[in-house]
Amino acid sequence: MDNTVNLVHAKVRNRMSITTTSRIEDGFGIIDLAGKLTLGPTLREVRDSARNLLEKEKLAGLILDASEVTLVDSSGLGELTRVYTTAAKRNCPIRLVGASDNFQKLLHLTKLDAVLLPADSIASAKNQIKSR
Repeated sequence: MDNTVNLVHAKVRNRMSITTTSRIEDGFGIIDLAGKLTLGPTLREVRDSARNLLEKEKLAGLILDASEVTLVDSSGLGELTRVYTTAAKRNCPIRLVGASDNFQKLLHLTKLDAVLLPADSIASAKNQIKSR
């Protein structure tokens, strides 16, 4: 019976792990994040999505839409740091859109808000990057 409970919990956790959808729009790479940005087997999807976009073509910038992120832990912050590093090596500016208040507090506490600059919307992120 304990195994059944563990399997059920594993299935629930897997449904709540991070998912990514990426696209190129007006020369900007956009990654939509949804679910938990926490330690787990799907966390690497964030980095892989960024790398795939950055390798396709020269981007004006990379925008991470976190409006559907429900939870963030230190592993998630580490993964975002890796995405930032990958983009910075290609001289590609990055913006974070839609981070919840708690997410923003974590970024501030860890000083990551200095590199993962916030924007109010995808349109404002594009404008910020264009005007830099």
